[in-house]
Amino acid sequence: MCQLQHLVPMQAIRSVPWAQALAGTEHPDAEGAQALTMGSPSVMRILMATMARPHIGGVGTYINTLSTALRERGHHVRIVTPLGVTSRMPLRPALARGQLLSGPLFCAAYFAAQAVLSIRIALAGRCDIIHCADVGAANAARWQGIPIVTTALAILSKDMLAKGRVQRNHWALRYMEREERRAYNRSRFVLVGSRYMRKNIRAWCEEKRIALIGNPVDEHMFYPDPVLRQAFRARHGLGDDFIVLYAGQLHERKGVHVLLSAMKILWERGSSTKLIYAGDGPERSRLGPAIMLGAVPYWDMNEVYNGADVVVVPSLTSGGMQEVSPHTPIEAMMTGTVVVGSATGGIVDLIRHGETGLLVPEGDAPALARAIAQPQRGMGERGRRFALGAHSSSFVAASVEDIYWQALVHQFSGWQDPDDINAERAGLPRL
Repeated sequence: MCQLQHLVPMQAIRSVPWAQALAGTEHPDAEGAQALTMGSPSVMRILMATMARPHIGGVGTYINTLSTALRERGHHVRIVTPLGVTSRMPLRPALARGQLLSGPLFCAAYFAAQAVLSIRIALAGRCDIIHCADVGAANAARWQGIPIVTTALAILSKDMLAKGRVQRNHWALRYMEREERRAYNRSRFVLVGSRYMRKNIRAWCEEKRIALIGNPVDEHMFYPDPVLRQAFRARHGLGDDFIVLYAGQLHERKGVHVLLSAMKILWERGSSTKLIYAGDGPERSRLGPAIMLGAVPYWDMNEVYNGADVVVVPSLTSGGMQEVSPHTPIEAMMTGTVVVGSATGGIVDLIRHGETGLLVPEGDAPALARAIAQPQRGMGERGRRFALGAHSSSFVAASVEDIYWQALVHQFSGWQDPDDINAERAGLPRL
């Protein structure tokens, strides 16, 4: 849900005197002003930019889901990466931890990719809005003179610490912190998926330019399906067993060992509950006994979620970094599956304890075991209603579209700072 208190209603934007005056004239901004004054939502040319590799994860999933929903609303959307311009990012399994570059090498590769992306953006053709899915893309787009909206999906500097790419006080860490500060300062608006993320970027961006909008999940891809549930269980010989699912990378910071400890507590009490890991990573060989599915294609995850009774998100704080706004809980909720998660980071914004799921203290295996064993009547259905209401791709696309219009208002009014809109002349509240 969009939670930016200072947003101006769309009807008011289209009636702004300067927009009406420019429409139909020879002024350079006449075309954009004409779009703003139309009676129905107008077509925008949107360029979505990212530095990220095309792997299964937050950025690729976010871009593909949002771009599809925006196209369904009639907009022209293209995706640009250092590899080129496309209509959809191909999703491949992410790199394992051992393949990650160290801090200095990462910065060198980052700088080179950013230079290439800057050229790709310049050659991509005309657009109205550049929507950047990471700080590298926002800085690469700074020369274009086009409104930039940036989605903060991760805190890059803290993520480097959490993944062991760099040590504290290293120059590479300071470089990335500077990149983040520059990117958010250059963006007209910054979108965040959780209060945790909003709190973390306040030091780099005025709060009036931060919009809290949940990450989009394709409601047409994730939905309850008894047929898929039976097919999944028959394929893996699960019958009517109670199934606990973990979906994601098998890293220690994801809390996979905490989940295994919780399951051992249940097994020692005689429970026949089965544990399934859908994902891959360096901890895979140390997570038995469990059913290992390996890296599951994203388009097959609906069946996996349907086959489970509980999905667990046991993430831990690592290197000062908490889970920002994971997709897994919302995808599981879309299928009507109950979610149990750590009470940390952005997870607390996705799970309403006792209503749409259950929260437990991070790293507390006994508490996690109790939550898994707790009766959960109606929780899956309530979780699905919450996910559809706040995270469906159609709802999020409409909220993001409103942000784009705000950015265009600033552009056509000679924006220097969010407070520089001529609010009195337009008869609108100040931002």
